[in-house]
Amino acid sequence: PLGGVVQFSQNPESKTDEKKIDQKSTPFDLLDPHKFIALFIPSMYCSLLDLSTNERLGYIISEMHKMHKIICCMGYGVSALLSARKTNDGAIPLSNNEWLFEDYTLTGPTLYEELTEKKEDFPLSNFF
Repeated sequence: PLGGVVQFSQNPESKTDEKKIDQKSTPFDLLDPHKFIALFIPSMYCSLLDLSTNERLGYIISEMHKMHKIICCMGYGVSALLSARKTNDGAIPLSNNEWLFEDYTLTGPTLYEELTEKKEDFPLSNFF
């Protein structure tokens, strides 16, 4: 959620790649929702903890919703929508802290799927 380059290795060649990425990346706090036509939030476990309480993401989602832009969340990405609150015209959250998607029907992974689906940490098919 804080943006930035993922650190992989100490390979000297990778540092030049990181410089290229840095030049093209935008810090999350500077992201302007008015410049985008859609928002995609992929399925990832971290969205359950990090994105669901991120105020900046809540602002971005609220603004895009207000402009009737596409917001697509897959799997656990749906939990990122928890950060969106209803706002007044000045983009200040209302005092009653209402959830923006309160009257919507959403889907996401079920508890049953989570408990019955056994996921391998390292699938053997990756090694053959």
